[in-house]
Amino acid sequence: MLGSLLIVAGIWAGALWLSYQRAAAQIEQLMDAHLAQSAGLLLSQLNDDLDDDDLDLSAFRMRAPLAVQVAYQVFDEDELLIRSSNAPRQAMSRRQGFDHVEIDGSVWRVFTQRHPYEDELSLSIAEHADARADLLDAIMRTQFWPMLIALPIVGILLLLLINRGFKPLQRVADELAARRPDQLTSIQLAVPSELAPVIERINGLFSQINAMLTRERRFTADAAHELKTPLAGIKAQLQVAERLSVTGGNTAEPINKALRATNHTIALSEKLLTLSKLDAGAFSLTMQPVSPIIEAVVDELDYERQSHDAQIKTQLDPSIELPIEPTLFAAMVRNLIVNAWRHNQTPVTVNIVLSTRPDGVQLTIGDDGQGVSNEEIEHLTERFYRVNHDQAATSGLGLSIVAGIASLHQAALTFRQSDTAGLEVGLYFQAKCDSALHQPLCN
Repeated sequence: MLGSLLIVAGIWAGALWLSYQRAAAQIEQLMDAHLAQSAGLLLSQLNDDLDDDDLDLSAFRMRAPLAVQVAYQVFDEDELLIRSSNAPRQAMSRRQGFDHVEIDGSVWRVFTQRHPYEDELSLSIAEHADARADLLDAIMRTQFWPMLIALPIVGILLLLLINRGFKPLQRVADELAARRPDQLTSIQLAVPSELAPVIERINGLFSQINAMLTRERRFTADAAHELKTPLAGIKAQLQVAERLSVTGGNTAEPINKALRATNHTIALSEKLLTLSKLDAGAFSLTMQPVSPIIEAVVDELDYERQSHDAQIKTQLDPSIELPIEPTLFAAMVRNLIVNAWRHNQTPVTVNIVLSTRPDGVQLTIGDDGQGVSNEEIEHLTERFYRVNHDQAATSGLGLSIVAGIASLHQAALTFRQSDTAGLEVGLYFQAKCDSALHQPLCN
């Protein structure tokens, strides 16, 4: 702040110096013009009486009240005809026009001009340099000194106003400095209207961070709880196998159970990792054909489909392209297909339909199983929620992942009872014609 004031003061001082120089130049021009005018007046008087040794300057002095120190000389070639009482006998200047000369230790500004009709006559009129300095000093006192006096006053006022203006910001800084790292409540301070938007943005950021931390704490607690059970089961089965190996018993069954629990834990960890990436939002969308991705997922699940005695029927429009992240989109389709047979009694048929609508694209994945109740539908996307109270077979994260991927793709996710009594999951991708990425859907 002090540096800024010094810069302002420097600019002000520079402006004053330039103004002083300009005023000095203008005064010099003005006084030179006055000398030339005075010379013309004296020459006109010479026309009336060249023999008058005591030339009357009353008219000249009345017309030039500022020139109180004026001297003049009239020469006829080298002969001095007349002079003022304060002029020397020797010629002040032989140079036509303006000149600076020193007379008796004082500097004079001299203007010399020849008579317009009598070329041998010349007039020199001089003004003491002190007169010009006095005039400039008078202007400085009346014009510039008030400005110089006002500068520190204005500087003090600016400091007071700036300090007053920054006090609300300082209160906000003190409030933030006094907070604990986990204190994310809104700032409640009376601030000027200019600072209010900043406080609103900070409070909004606090709210977002608090919501994110809350989700992370809940997710961490739920993940720890969910991982604790299979890990404890793996440990128990391995302990059983260890005892059986000592007694010579059959260890195949506990080892197989431990392997199944390990596979379940690995799948759960992968889903937790996917959810973590979704929360971070570290993905970008590109326009991709959708049908090949769905067909690749169906082929990938063919072995698992057969083991669950399930059928998959597809009705796909191969011309449809969507702005998607291919890996996540495939994971979303895979979760929906697998959920269809894992939560239903076999045999089960899964129907996949990809079609266009006037204002977007609809992807529907339904089954002909027993479905879910309306009460359960409300909780399907909650993390670690399991349908039909199936607490061991699944992780309860599949539809949470689906919901996160759908949100990333800005797709509307819906659940309803299908016409075949099973569950039908709908994903609606609305075309946004103001977005370059969605332009193919708007054509």
